[in-house]
Amino acid sequence: GEQAFSVSGWIYRVSGFYIVAKHETGGSGGSNKEFDLFRRGDDKLQFTIYDKSAGVSLGVKSSRSLTNNEWVHFAITYTGRGKADGTSALNIYVDGVGGSSSVASSMSYEGMENLNANLTIGGSSELSSANFWRGSMAEIQVWNKALTDDQVSTLYRMSLQGIKDEKTVQT
Repeated sequence: GEQAFSVSGWIYRVSGFYIVAKHETGGSGGSNKEFDLFRRGDDKLQFTIYDKSAGVSLGVKSSRSLTNNEWVHFAITYTGRGKADGTSALNIYVDGVGGSSSVASSMSYEGMENLNANLTIGGSSELSSANFWRGSMAEIQVWNKALTDDQVSTLYRMSLQGIKDEKTVQT
């Protein structure tokens, strides 16, 4: 079966799109992708998982838009239950708060395949450098489990100490 996972960290964007991706080199479209997180044209984050065999995907976008030149904490979680739960198996958090809506859903989704692709932070191995993240990243962390809402909120609050000089948080 599929493996649950989570990724989190701080991002500061000047330009660019891909934050983290697991794509095979030399692929095109969605054919050689496992998952990715990128900033959409409407300034929201999108988290997508791919089923290579069926040629379909499941994806969600954040409810909050991002602003350039501002530190933002993100987290994505996947329960490993995409076939059973559809897009509810995916979640995006911005500054410790979850909330997302479906952007890609397929009833024929069977599962994310292990393509042995490398995890790329700040870009995608299959796309040009024009799509790479331009800005800064800090405290990028990867887990082999789906973090809970409380765990993501705690991560956000705890990691503020290291970023507090560059980020103002209102409580």
